[in-house]
Amino acid sequence: MLWFYIGRCYSRIYRYFGNRFGIRLRGLGFLLRHIDKDRVIEVHGQKMYLNHKVAGCYDLLIDGHYNEPETHKFFALLMERLDFPVMFVDVGANVGEMITDLARYECVTSIVGFEPYPGCAYACRATAELNGHQKKICIIEKALSDRPGPAKFSFNQKSPGASSLKSVDELDASNVYASTLDIELGDCSTPAILLIDVEGAEPLVLAGGKQLMSANRPLIIFEYNALSRKYFTLDDIRSTLGPCYEIFRLRQDGHLDRDLSNTWNCVAIHDGSKFRQPLQTMILR
Repeated sequence: MLWFYIGRCYSRIYRYFGNRFGIRLRGLGFLLRHIDKDRVIEVHGQKMYLNHKVAGCYDLLIDGHYNEPETHKFFALLMERLDFPVMFVDVGANVGEMITDLARYECVTSIVGFEPYPGCAYACRATAELNGHQKKICIIEKALSDRPGPAKFSFNQKSPGASSLKSVDELDASNVYASTLDIELGDCSTPAILLIDVEGAEPLVLAGGKQLMSANRPLIIFEYNALSRKYFTLDDIRSTLGPCYEIFRLRQDGHLDRDLSNTWNCVAIHDGSKFRQPLQTMILR
């Protein structure tokens, strides 16, 4: 109990210094990992199940705030512009921050989350049940890659959210069986919103979804920051998606622009997608 309240107080301090001075304090994950009991927390009016075994994933969530507020702002702006049903696909669902938010929108008729880390997948399912969304949400405990078969996956015990597919020579990686977007969702006909946060393995996930990209033309949100740049470039993403997709920066206010010099998340929009027109007013010149 004590570590929960210490972690929550420090999360508040962590958020203040980040917002006010742009400083990311150290030690939040260390404090959260000392939490030794599960509990239910509330984040923006939604219940979330805190699995103490992966408490280091919750960060700002433990104090009721989103870890990526700009992405939630983007979704809020987008949802008010949509007049058709959509499927939300979260690759690297972690503890369900995005899933929990998107489930409350009526136009989101189904949600599929891919999360290979068992503790995080458990938290996602428990949160869905807490909010009565278990029929709407399906959590698939698999890693996704460019081809099906054996793969190396590094389970980061200190920070499960940083777990990712690794090259075969990584000594700290465990054997898993990876699937692909095409195998899991290749026949999806509902317009899809695809969110990918897999710690540098984004190109592999996209390469395994070429059938989905061609037939469904999903709206794609993917992480591209200092860590991502160690593993791939935006030209790698363009090469996989093809010329019909245009990439934008997701701004802190939830809008989009074409300044790709300093990004955290990017959004790729297909020219022929149903999302193109609703998003047009969100693209700033």
